[in-house]
Amino acid sequence: PRAVATPYSASQKARCALCINKIGLVQMPGEHGTRIEDDVRITALSSGRQYLTATVYEDGTYKLHVQLDCGGHLSGDPQDSPCSRSLSVTAWIDFNDNGLDESESRLLQRAWSGNDVSTGIYDFDTRIPRIDDRTTKAGPHRMIITIAPSEEYQRECGAFPYKETREYTVDVIPRERYTGKSLFVY
Repeated sequence: PRAVATPYSASQKARCALCINKIGLVQMPGEHGTRIEDDVRITALSSGRQYLTATVYEDGTYKLHVQLDCGGHLSGDPQDSPCSRSLSVTAWIDFNDNGLDESESRLLQRAWSGNDVSTGIYDFDTRIPRIDDRTTKAGPHRMIITIAPSEEYQRECGAFPYKETREYTVDVIPRERYTGKSLFVY
């Protein structure tokens, strides 16, 4: 028996073609002059210094920015290169240092151009919880960023064995607590 191509199989094949875009840029501001700044353009061309640790205050929000390297371009201009619509980017911070992702992963929001073309840019407001020494501890924690085929892609096309992971450090520090007492000097 010979397999006969049908329009459905050709259209599904086209729909399930996956363009692999690697992580090109990761940025997150921190406190006290720290930040995460991991740019493959700089790393690949020189021995430039990378910033891989951000110090953050408990009970705060910080913008995490991830940009995919779509065909070697990081311009953000969707006309420059094809960014896959079928990839998802997640971020996870292990606040209690147990090594388990206990529903702490967050899907980063994809940015779209005006004409509904994926830009390869993902942004997320990273919420740092209050230190309670149980679910959130003070000190350095692993932040893992993962890019993989989206759940929607896997439902339509099946599993695809691609996953890229980058690891950074988020150092959670306590905010100064005010007791309400003031000291006046005359």
